[in-house]
Amino acid sequence: MERPGVVKSGRERPYLVRAGEHRRDAAVSNVAGIVAITIAAFMAMISLFWIFAFGLGFFGGTGLGVAIFVALMGFYGVGNSKKNTRLASEQMGEALSLVAMDVMRARGPVTSKQLAEQMGIPEETAEKILTVLPAKFRVETVVDERATDGLLRYRISDEAAYQQPGMSEEDAEKAAFDAKLAAAMRAKGQG
Repeated sequence: MERPGVVKSGRERPYLVRAGEHRRDAAVSNVAGIVAITIAAFMAMISLFWIFAFGLGFFGGTGLGVAIFVALMGFYGVGNSKKNTRLASEQMGEALSLVAMDVMRARGPVTSKQLAEQMGIPEETAEKILTVLPAKFRVETVVDERATDGLLRYRISDEAAYQQPGMSEEDAEKAAFDAKLAAAMRAKGQG
């Protein structure tokens, strides 16, 4: 995701680390689940052979019970793998959203195509990122009449543009108001 001209804030790093951890956990859970299910199937075949050859008995019943338990653990592992895959996807989405915010801070209003080119991701992914940004951050949709492509552009709202790392949203709103007031006073020649 390294592109010239975009200074990333580094806020995406923890999300990328957690996404990697979830992907690793998903792979381990999936493999362990499949191995457990395979062992359970083998144990069930041996137990059923024992039951048909010698009757239920202690070994047949115990073997079948253990096989069922191991199979349930295997299915739990496969289910846990799916949960971790979903969590990894969510964490990656958060990281991509933060990088998109960094791109907008550096470049100004962007379309999904421009964001995709800047981040090196498919345009469909960039479109998905841009459509959820207004719900997560202070991002506005801008219709630019001068644009010839007719695409919507997304930009950081004025309040969010003044927000520095560690600054609360309320302080950012105050800083944006002060900046707007100073600009208005300069335009009137009072400042």
